[in-house]
Amino acid sequence: MKKVHLVLAIVLLVVVLISCNNEITKTTSLLSNVIMTTYHETEIFTSDELKVYGKWKLVDISGGFAGSGYENNFDYLELKAYGIYAFVKEGKILEYGKIIPGIQHKDDDRFLVTLEEDNKSDFFLADKEKYLVLEDDNQLVLQAPCCDRFNYHFERMK
Repeated sequence: MKKVHLVLAIVLLVVVLISCNNEITKTTSLLSNVIMTTYHETEIFTSDELKVYGKWKLVDISGGFAGSGYENNFDYLELKAYGIYAFVKEGKILEYGKIIPGIQHKDDDRFLVTLEEDNKSDFFLADKEKYLVLEDDNQLVLQAPCCDRFNYHFERMK
């Protein structure tokens, strides 16, 4: 009977360790196969703007015609060096592609960008023109430049 308990304990321990390993894999970059210079030869942001890169957990969607947004339909946004982005849900990339910088006004802290999906990517986000607004080091907003469009609110993932 003690041997059966010992075997069950070992099996349970192995299952828990495998589960932990799978969770670690999910948090690594899903964009690791996209070569940094796939879309841009050089960095598209200045050194001060590089803070936008990283993984950003979606916490809220606001705006739209009624102003109340809609229920979150993805888990996080990943922004990678040289202007690469991906929308991710349940460990799968919904859309990825390049960030195209728009005209920046020197008195505006926001970065106007267009998100253009890769020709091999699925289509996910219809409203591609957004301001990247870094509210602080841990809060990012994809803000609509005009009326009745949606804003996406994020917190930096650790």
